[in-house]
Amino acid sequence: MSSEIKDDLLNLQKNLMVGDTSLSSRHFAEEMRKKYESKVDRFSSCDLQLLNALSEDQFSSALIPSEEAGMKALKTSGDGNCLYNSASVLIQGDESANLVLRLLTAVELYLNPEYYADHPKLADGRSSRLSDETIFTLLLSEGAQKEFEKQGSRVDAVQAQAVLTCIEKKYGTLLNVMALATALNQPLLTLYPKFDKSTGICPLMSGVIKPRDMEQEKDESGSVVFRLLWTRHGNVDNRPGAMFQPNHFVPVIHRQGVPRCPTLTSSQDPLLPKKDKAPMVGNSRVISSFFQPTKSNATKRSATKAGLNSDDGVYCGKLPKSSATTKKFQDSWKIEFPWVIQDAGSNSMFCDFCRKAGSKVAGGTELVTGSKTVKKDTLKKHGESQSHLRAQDFVINQQKPVTKRSIFRGPK
Repeated sequence: MSSEIKDDLLNLQKNLMVGDTSLSSRHFAEEMRKKYESKVDRFSSCDLQLLNALSEDQFSSALIPSEEAGMKALKTSGDGNCLYNSASVLIQGDESANLVLRLLTAVELYLNPEYYADHPKLADGRSSRLSDETIFTLLLSEGAQKEFEKQGSRVDAVQAQAVLTCIEKKYGTLLNVMALATALNQPLLTLYPKFDKSTGICPLMSGVIKPRDMEQEKDESGSVVFRLLWTRHGNVDNRPGAMFQPNHFVPVIHRQGVPRCPTLTSSQDPLLPKKDKAPMVGNSRVISSFFQPTKSNATKRSATKAGLNSDDGVYCGKLPKSSATTKKFQDSWKIEFPWVIQDAGSNSMFCDFCRKAGSKVAGGTELVTGSKTVKKDTLKKHGESQSHLRAQDFVINQQKPVTKRSIFRGPK
């Protein structure tokens, strides 16, 4: 079936037209869905004993959040199909269904772009203090972001992502995970690595994603929860406070001999209840070996050499300790307060939003002209002030809903 599915993915890519209101593209997509829905058993999961016999990804196991005690990550091929490789392993114990799941995910996105343009999971990203439009771009691959920049339409951007999904070995994004839940007809629980302090978009990238038809259902008893971990394949930056940029997915399962989590219901957390949590097992020291510097490499490694780009990365690493009375500006503050601008020459701090909005909107805040009070508390108080919120809304409303570059490059 390998050559046939590859041909159908290519034909699907050619037949799906972004912004096409005719029935021909939809009809072709629906025919592909009917053809392949029966090719995989989407309503079952592989036997846990068989899964435990597969190779463990020890590095990824060490990145599993602590609330998921008793779990382990399995190795998957880092070939650009890792999202679908992971799902295939969970349903049948190997990666052979990856292209079928890729095709079904592409079809789901294309046929239901309005739903995914305003997916319920987007609400979880609002705690990051990013605008709604910026949060939406985090769901897209670079090609779909360009479509969004060109047209300004979320629906068209989702369909562009669908077309790109037809390309074998094209990396998956959170938008693909959302559609994959429906393709599998199973809830997906995405896990995002956490260290001493998690910031930014972690709430958006982690949590339960339900199939589209299950969103309105109140009774989900008996539903299996498939777990997927955002991780890295290849080099990592082991410096303290390093930017963590995931580029890989792996499946996560219950380690054999550890009590299993309950199934997902409307009244239960899909995680293990605190009183039943098993002790953490696995190679918990792997994190320190990757993220703590040694004398030999602490000054040699850089984000560039490690394959990371701090401008594009997602920060979930350990922040350097600093007190609220620090007189020297800390680069880590830019993670928590992305609007702050530092002028090292004058040892001043500015608010990007307030400076752009001007004093007529932002008022008399000193972060318009430059604050000499270089303290974290100064930024905290400013970020919660009405003048800052007013300026932020003013600037965002003046901007076009586009992005010049990929903010988040998804996993392989």
